[in-house]
Amino acid sequence: MNAIHSASTKAQRMLVAVYGLCVVALGGAWQPAIAADSDSTSVRRLPPGTGDGARYGEYYFLRFNEPAPAAGAGRDDLFAPLKRIALGDSTDGAYLSFSGLERFQFNSYSHETLASTNYDDQRFYQFRHIYGADLHLSDSLRFFGELGSGQVDKTHAGPQPGRQVNDLVAQQYFVESSAQVGDGRVTARVGRQGMWLGNGLLVSTQPNANIPWSFDGADVSYRDASMQIEAFRVEAAGTGTGGIDDDRSMPERRMWGVYSSFALPHAAQVGAHLNVDAFYLGTRWENMKYGGVAGTDRRSHFGVRLWGGAGQAIMDWTAVMQRGRFAGKTVSAYALYSVSGYAFPQVRWKPTLLIHADLISGGESASKIGTYNPLYSGQLYYTATGYLAGSNLIDAGPGISLKLSPRFTLNAYNRWYWKKDKADYVYGRGFVPLATTANTSSSYMGMQPDVDFSWEIQKHLYLTTYLSYFDSGSALKQSGGKDIAATYVDLSFLF
Repeated sequence: MNAIHSASTKAQRMLVAVYGLCVVALGGAWQPAIAADSDSTSVRRLPPGTGDGARYGEYYFLRFNEPAPAAGAGRDDLFAPLKRIALGDSTDGAYLSFSGLERFQFNSYSHETLASTNYDDQRFYQFRHIYGADLHLSDSLRFFGELGSGQVDKTHAGPQPGRQVNDLVAQQYFVESSAQVGDGRVTARVGRQGMWLGNGLLVSTQPNANIPWSFDGADVSYRDASMQIEAFRVEAAGTGTGGIDDDRSMPERRMWGVYSSFALPHAAQVGAHLNVDAFYLGTRWENMKYGGVAGTDRRSHFGVRLWGGAGQAIMDWTAVMQRGRFAGKTVSAYALYSVSGYAFPQVRWKPTLLIHADLISGGESASKIGTYNPLYSGQLYYTATGYLAGSNLIDAGPGISLKLSPRFTLNAYNRWYWKKDKADYVYGRGFVPLATTANTSSSYMGMQPDVDFSWEIQKHLYLTTYLSYFDSGSALKQSGGKDIAATYVDLSFLF
């Protein structure tokens, strides 16, 4: 294991080589497929739900992205009358729809963080309540609003922030107008809104918290069957712990940019369905801290994502480059994310074998900041415990997904973690550097096996459970860290 622990540089080179080989192999295999069917543009189509974010079954985390129900649909559903209430003449398209979410979540951790022992044997009992109304005055004009509330009952834990404990928050409120343009549709949205770009590795609602992230600003998009382009300029929405009167826009956290998705031309006969995302984001975060120095962090984020499948192979690869300025220093950071796999749909339980590997920069010098800013990335992507943020990190490991029944999925994986730069910190929840974790003699942070299952009990009720154990390595133990056992249970009711 000592050889493994000291293999940070080798691991980095290996991951870069894997990326290069995969891209070369894909390019070599891909060109004949395009040439073999010069009319393949006729089958170019983005997968359903592209750009709409994650979901429970048929319910999206961003509820405004759910398709409008047809009049009279779902009459056998108790909540169907709330999904389309006709207003005025039934032929004018005006209707009102309601949505709701009740979530109970239990989290237990043997220690507070990977480097702190201030609190042990933590227990959190979290309650989320979100209810929304969607008013469609016509096919081209709508008003959407959502109220949320969150409570936490805890054991052996400190005060909780406004995204965990909040009496009442105006989660979303916006006006949206849309119009048909050619084969697609242009949509403009102004107000407070949730956002989820691509796979959520840069911008998501971070739904594990009681109060998801939302943003104040404007968003304009164009969508057709094979292409989506979205431009936006927003500020993060801050929340207190009281009522609506302590919500505010955060001009100190600005974000703007363009995110696009395209279905690549493909030959249906070889089963290749690949898509590419290209994006640019600009951010300005004030009062940021790196290495004990505070300042304004200005960054440009350039990236590309290749995702989809060819035959039974699946892939989701993302590369991001960050350039900017912080406290008189140049920012030069990057991240490479990859999930690759192979599915066996004809085998019992339809197993999918997966390899997960990420390489994310860290470190700084007298003139340069190399620490990557993960923005609003969902932290459960890195560890099921949510203990690690995506910065100064190398991780890799195998996994398997089993479809035990149409409504029951079991996943298991094991992943190893290293610091990209031994002089930089380990970054925890909320992109917070963990004290005493800088300047370690080892880069090996540890490994975490995890088993989780998700069960669609019925159309409106979903159960998700994680069981994980983080076996801390020498880089964390040098900082006083300990192994952590964690349990997560999420029971959600939606309509």
